[in-house]
Amino acid sequence: MGRKPKPPEQRMAFFTARASGASLRKSAALTGISRSTACLWLKQSGGVRPRATKPRPALRLSLDERETISRGLAANRSLTAIASELGRPVSTVSREVLRNSGRNGYRAAHAERLAEAGAGGLDSGNSPLTIDCASTWNPNSRSAGLRNRSRSA
Repeated sequence: MGRKPKPPEQRMAFFTARASGASLRKSAALTGISRSTACLWLKQSGGVRPRATKPRPALRLSLDERETISRGLAANRSLTAIASELGRPVSTVSREVLRNSGRNGYRAAHAERLAEAGAGGLDSGNSPLTIDCASTWNPNSRSAGLRNRSRSA
C-alpha cells in the first residue's frame, strides 16, 4: 500500500525554491517534505522542473460528480433528478451513464479511469485513421491513382 501523494502545489513550491537557488535540504524544509522525497522528485524529473498540470476543464465531470451519479443510480433516482442536483444538463448525465455500462453497471471510479485514459484526444496517434494511413499510404500509389484519374477525364 503506498503513501498518500503530495499535492501538485507542494511539488511546484519545491521546484520554485530550487530554481531560486536554495539547497536541496532547504527547499525540502521550506515546502514541508522529507529529504528523501525531495531526492525522489529530483530523480523522477531528471533535475528539471516539471510542467504545471492543466486544471480539468469545467465542462468535464469530476470524480465527485461521477460519485453523485453513481449514488443516484444506486438509489434508483431519475437522470433528471441527478442532473438537477449536479447543476448539469440531463444530456451530460445521460451520455456519461450510457458511455459507462448503463444504469445497472455504472461505477464512478471506472468511469473516471476511462475518462482520464481517453483525455489524450486525437494527438495520441492511436486513432484508427492514423493507424490506417500509416499502414497503407504510399506516395507512389497515390500519385499513380491521380495520374490514372486525370487520363480518363
